Amino acid sequence: LQYAERIVFGLTMPQLAWALLFGMPALLGLKVQLPLVAKVALVAILSALAALFMFCDALGWTKSLLGWWRMRKSFRRLFPEVKVKGATALIGKRRLAVLRVQPVNFAIKNHDAQDAIIAGFQRFLNSLAFPVQVVMTTDSLNLDAYLDGIAGRSRHKERFADYRNHLRETVQNRSVSNRTFSLVIPESRAGLEVQAGICRSQLASMDLTSERLAGEALTAFMQSLCSPPARFANRPDRLELDGRHCRVLYAHGYPRSVEPGFLDRIVTLPGDFDLSLHIEPHPVEHTMVLLNRELQKQRADLFAAQKRDILSPSLEIQHKDTLGVLESLQKGQEKLFRVSMTICLKADSEDELAVLTGAVEAELHALLIIPRRAVFRMAQGLRSVLPLGENVLGQRRTITTKPLSAFFPFTSRFLQVDPEGVWLGVGRTGVPLIRDIFSLSNPNGLVLASSGAGKSFLAKLLIMRQLLTGTKVLVIDPQGEYVPLVEQFQGQLVTLSRTSDTIINPLDLMGHNYAEKRLALMDLLPIMLGELSEIQKAVLDKALTTVYEQRGITADPATWNREPPLLGELLQELEVTAKHVTVMEKPTYRSLCNRLSMYVTGVFSFLNTHTRLHFDNQLVCFNIGEMPRQVKPALMFLILDFVYLRMRQDREKKLLVVDEAWSLLGRAQDATYLFEIVKTCRKFSLGLLLITQDVADLLRSDAGQAVLANTSYTMLLRQKAAVIDEVTRTFHLSGTERDRLLTAQRGEGLLLMENEHTELTVTASAKETEMIEQVAEPVPVQEGKAESVRISVSVETPLHRVRDLSSDEVQFLQRHGFARHTFVGIDSPGPQAWLLKCSSRESPEHCFLVHHIAEFLRSKAKEVRLYETRGPDIVFTLPGGKEFALEVESGSWLRSDKKGFLEKVTQLDAKYGRNWAFVVTRTSFLRSYRRYGKVLTKGRLQENLGALSG
Repeated sequence: LQYAERIVFGLTMPQLAWALLFGMPALLGLKVQLPLVAKVALVAILSALAALFMFCDALGWTKSLLGWWRMRKSFRRLFPEVKVKGATALIGKRRLAVLRVQPVNFAIKNHDAQDAIIAGFQRFLNSLAFPVQVVMTTDSLNLDAYLDGIAGRSRHKERFADYRNHLRETVQNRSVSNRTFSLVIPESRAGLEVQAGICRSQLASMDLTSERLAGEALTAFMQSLCSPPARFANRPDRLELDGRHCRVLYAHGYPRSVEPGFLDRIVTLPGDFDLSLHIEPHPVEHTMVLLNRELQKQRADLFAAQKRDILSPSLEIQHKDTLGVLESLQKGQEKLFRVSMTICLKADSEDELAVLTGAVEAELHALLIIPRRAVFRMAQGLRSVLPLGENVLGQRRTITTKPLSAFFPFTSRFLQVDPEGVWLGVGRTGVPLIRDIFSLSNPNGLVLASSGAGKSFLAKLLIMRQLLTGTKVLVIDPQGEYVPLVEQFQGQLVTLSRTSDTIINPLDLMGHNYAEKRLALMDLLPIMLGELSEIQKAVLDKALTTVYEQRGITADPATWNREPPLLGELLQELEVTAKHVTVMEKPTYRSLCNRLSMYVTGVFSFLNTHTRLHFDNQLVCFNIGEMPRQVKPALMFLILDFVYLRMRQDREKKLLVVDEAWSLLGRAQDATYLFEIVKTCRKFSLGLLLITQDVADLLRSDAGQAVLANTSYTMLLRQKAAVIDEVTRTFHLSGTERDRLLTAQRGEGLLLMENEHTELTVTASAKETEMIEQVAEPVPVQEGKAESVRISVSVETPLHRVRDLSSDEVQFLQRHGFARHTFVGIDSPGPQAWLLKCSSRESPEHCFLVHHIAEFLRSKAKEVRLYETRGPDIVFTLPGGKEFALEVESGSWLRSDKKGFLEKVTQLDAKYGRNWAFVVTRTSFLRSYRRYGKVLTKGRLQENLGALSG
C-alpha cells in the first residue's frame, strides 16, 4: 500500500534530497581553484556517495554499522531485567501479559473448518486496538517428569524400562523438538486486564484454548528466553550466546497473495528456531489520510506515465489494490495493520547454522517470501524475537485484515503430555502423542480399520502400555488372539467354552436390581432366540416373573442374593403354561419352546447352569474363541454386562477392550442397554474400547450409532474405498484426511480425540513387536496325530523373515550359520525378527538392507544384481532396459575413509549419471549424504522404489 512518488527524472523525494545534498558541493567544487585531477576526484567521490545514499540505502547501512559497533560487547540492554508480579511481567515501567495458546491441526481440517478459523482470526484482528506479538519458541523434549510418574505406578519394571528407552530413542533419532505458541500483549490505554480478556475471548471463538501465564510459569517462560548469557559475541552475520550460534532472518518482501495458514510450512520445519510476528494496528484516524495520500501519489504517477505513453502494470495493480482497501475500510470491513515477521535460528556450530539457514530460506522462497539476513543488526533482530512486545528491528509491511489473516500462526499441535497418559504413537511433526483417555469427557473409544491395516497390532500395543501405567485391563477375546499376551503379563485367563469350568447363567442377576435385570433380558433374549414379536416378548416376561418368584426373587432387595433360576426352569414354565392356552396362542408358545430348548437340551445346553466366574488380576481376558460362533454374540453381551456390574464398586482406572465388536453391535435389536453402559462408564472409571474392522456394519447399526455418539476418541487406520465415503461423512473428515486413510501404510491413520484431529503413526520397540508377533501367531497343536515336518527353506537365500518360518525351519537355518536379528523393514511399521547370513566384511544392518531391497525389487525389475566388493551394492534393470544403482550406507565409510568414499561417488557418477542414489539407514544421515548425490531413506523406501521401478 505504501508508494514512493516519482517527482522528477524518476526519482523519489528522498532521492532528490540526497542528490541536492551531494550535488551542490560537487558544483561548488568545480568553481574552486584546484587542479583538474582534484576536481574530478572530488566530483567522483561526491557522485559515488550520492549514488550510494540514493539507491543503496547507505544511510540505513551506516546506522546499522554504528549500532552494531556500540553493541559488539555490551549486551545488558539487549536482555532487560524482567520482574513478575502475579500474571504481569514488568520491564521497567512497561507491563506485559502472556497467553499460552494451544494450536490446532489446521492443515488436515476441511475447507469449511479452515474458512471458519480464518474468519475467526479476522474478527480477532479487527478487535485489536493495541499491538500484540505472537512468539513461537522451540524447546527440547523432556519427558523425564512423565516417565518418573509412570515408573512409580508400573508393576512391570522390566517392560517399563524397554518402553522408556524406546520413547527416548524415538525422540532422539527423529531429532524431535517441541514448539510452544504465546501471545504477548503490551499494556495500552485500555488496560492490561481488558486487553487480555479481549484476546482470550476472541481466541476461544476460534476453538483455540489459551491460558494466561502467571507466577512461576510466567517467570520460567521469561527467564528461559530473556536471561542474559554468560558469554556473548555480536558478529556481523550472527550472534554467539554461551557457545551457541544464532542468526536472525526477517521477511523483506511478500507476494501479492499467499495461501491461508502458510506459516505452517515454516512452523513444521525441523530445526531449532524461534519465530516472532509483530502485529500493530494503524490508528483509525490516520488510516484514511494515509490511503488518500497514497492514492494521490499513485494517480499522479499514472497520469504522468500515460502522458508519455509509458506502461506501468505494477503501479496499476497497486493503485487498484489501494483503492479496494480504501473502499473496504470505508465500509468497516477491514482495518490497516503493520506486520513484521522475524525468525531467530539457533545451532551448535557454524556449519549447522548454515544448513538450517539454507533450509528456512528455501522454504520462504518457495512461499515467494523474500528473506533477508539482519546483517549488522543481529542484536536488534534478537530483541525483536524475544517476548518483550518490542519491534526493534522495525522491518514492517502495511497490509489489511484479510491478507493478514493468512498469517494465522497456530497451525500445528506439538507435544501434549498428560501426566497419566499412554504413548499412542507419533504425530505429523514427529512429536509423541501421550494422552490420558480417562481425562476426556468420556473415556470410551473406537478402533476402526480394514483387515491388514494394523488393527490388532495397535490394540495389543495399547493394552500393553495401559498395563504399564497401572490401569486394569479386561479383554473380551472372540478369536483367542490374546491368550499368549495374558501369559506374558501373568494375567488371568477366563475361558468360556462348552467344556470349561467357567460359565455365565443368563438369568443370574449379577449385581443388577430386579427391574434392571428384567430389562436387560429383553435385550439379551432376542440375541439368543432371534427376532421376537411383541406377543412373544410379553409371554417371556410373564414366564420370567413366575420362575423368579419360584426361586423367591421379587422386587424386594433382600431377595436379590438368592440363587437365580436356570434356562431349563424357564423352558419348563413355558411348556406347562402352553398346555392351558387357546389354540391360537399355542404356536407362539411352541415357537419359544423350540428355540429355547437349544439352550437346555440342545447344542447350547452348557449355558443351562449356574454362574461360575471369578477374577482378580490387573489383566483379565475372557476367551470365547472356543465357543460356537452362533452363541458368541450372547456371551459377549453377558460378559460385558457382568464386567460392567462387577466393576461398579472398583474406582480404579479400568479399560474394557471388546475385539470384533461388530458381532455384538450388529445383532443388537435395541441399543438402549448398550447405550446405557457406554454413557455411565465414566462414573466408575471404566473406559470401553471397541475394535472392529467391519466399519460399514458398525456405522449402519443402531447400537453402533449409540456408541459413536458417546465416544470421545477414535483411531482410524487404513480404510477400504467401498466404505471411505461413509466414514468421511460420519466423522466429518477433510479431503486430506480421506486421502490419508485410503493411502495409509500399516499402522498409519488418524486420531480423533474430542474435536481434535491428529495424524497418527504407530511405533513399537523391538521387544514390543516381538511380543505382539508371538500373540498374533500362536502355533496350533494337533494331539493324537504323528507330526509331519518338511523344511522348505533354502540356505542359499541369505535373508528370511522369522514370522514366515516354523520353529523347525528356524533351527535348521541357525544350524547353517544364520543369525537372528531385529530390524525395521521397508514394509512394516515396527521392528521384526529376521534370520540373516552375512559376510564378515559388512555390518548386519548393511547386509540386511541390501538383501531386503533386492527382494523387493525382484518383483518389480527385469534383472537385479548384487556386488560385494567393486561396484554399487545393487544394480537393477527396469523392463524398459534402463539401469539404476543403489549404494547402501550406514555412515561408517564416510567417517572412516572419506577419500575412498569420494572415489566411489566419482565412479558411480561416471557410470550411471543421475541413475543412482544412496540409501541411508537413518534419517539423521540425510544431511551428510545429500551433498554427494540423491538420498533415499529407509522409512519411505518402498514408496520411492515403487515409483521408480513403475
